[in-house]
Amino acid sequence: KVSVVKEAFLTKKAEDILTKSVRDQEGYKFQLELEDDGESTILRNKKHRQFVRDMFIALKEKGHPFPEAAATHAGYESRFGASDLAQETNNVFGLKKSTKVDEPYKEYDTREEAEDGSSYIEKKAKFRTFNTIGDSIDGYMEHINNRGLTAPHSEKTPKQWRSATTDREYFDAIQKDGYATKGAYAESLENNLNDYKSRGVFDLTNPPPPL
Repeated sequence: KVSVVKEAFLTKKAEDILTKSVRDQEGYKFQLELEDDGESTILRNKKHRQFVRDMFIALKEKGHPFPEAAATHAGYESRFGASDLAQETNNVFGLKKSTKVDEPYKEYDTREEAEDGSSYIEKKAKFRTFNTIGDSIDGYMEHINNRGLTAPHSEKTPKQWRSATTDREYFDAIQKDGYATKGAYAESLENNLNDYKSRGVFDLTNPPPPL
């Protein structure tokens, strides 16, 4: 299996991708133990709950107001660090390139739900690239902070997340901000978050949760 994974997915050295621990320059550690899905089509992170826990620790230390929600968001968007986008660009939040900023990016095929919810549209999109996962977290926090600050965003994306008092309100706000086109996006994130809470993923007084 490893040879198949290496042939299909590796963009760096094998030990950089198929590793149990990825540490960035700030010292944050993210648990990855990758395997293919048995059909050599996608990678999975066997330590998916540990990845969410690691993201929670980093987001909390970096001052995100809803670190549990944001860690859940990262796991959902990046397939727990195993997606092509995450592996190739360290972009664990699916952040797209701004049309107004000259910043590094890579194009990927993406699938977005039509506004009326009746179908999905295949298209290419430009996604930001980061040197580390820690940089991706910084980019995410910059992204949510800048939304709503300028006139072009004011009508469509008011600063709704700033008035959020619960994780669900935060999920609703980032969806309204245009973060996702899927109708049940916020609900899916909330369901995942509740599952992690029930398993003690965010309880740092206890050992890491089992797989």
